[in-house]
Amino acid sequence: MRHWIAICAFVTLTGCALETGADELALPVIAGGSEARETLILESADGWSLDIEEARVAFGALYLCASEMAGDFCEVARGEMLETIVIDGLAAPEEVATLFVESADVRSLMFDLGIRHELRETDPVTLSPLPEGASVLLRGNASREDRVEPFEFAFRIEPLQAGTTTVRRSMETHTPAATDQLLVELNLANLVREMRFSPYLEAGTLEDTQTLRALRLAIMAQRAIEISWNEPSQE
Repeated sequence: MRHWIAICAFVTLTGCALETGADELALPVIAGGSEARETLILESADGWSLDIEEARVAFGALYLCASEMAGDFCEVARGEMLETIVIDGLAAPEEVATLFVESADVRSLMFDLGIRHELRETDPVTLSPLPEGASVLLRGNASREDRVEPFEFAFRIEPLQAGTTTVRRSMETHTPAATDQLLVELNLANLVREMRFSPYLEAGTLEDTQTLRALRLAIMAQRAIEISWNEPSQE
């Protein structure tokens, strides 16, 4: 039985197709930080040094599609990882889940961030294991000149409407092989590059600030979560 048949169940109202004649593969999903270490000091857009002590993102479910750009649904579904995993931006990448996929061209993908909202559901459903069901948790200390400010950012990123996934993006065309891995990395430098820390301090809250908008945009616009195919080196 195809493990990814749930994709079609998910999009029953619009319909989808599965490739026939292709091999069915179970591939490891490798997740972690692109610069793994115990703590990481980064620079915000307004000159604050950010000593990151915890950085985690809820990721999944993930769907792979045949089309050049995933729309609201996969018209031709290639594969899926249905569980929600946590990407630890300070940890070395390690195997965290299994991707069930066909050996046929994949050109785009779509994924949620620990919160789903299917057509049959009145409200979004929280699957994230992070505190308060957050999609993103970022904690540490910010310093500039003689000032040091601790911070803890926890926020949710939900699908825009019922029946859609949160993030949709294209990727370089690839036909999965039995030796492949799917690498999912959290790039913390890209996450905070356009973020200004001062608006958060001035407001006394993260809500409705440029600080939050920049973090959300980095997650949504491909800069912070990097997804690629990775074939292990042969030694």
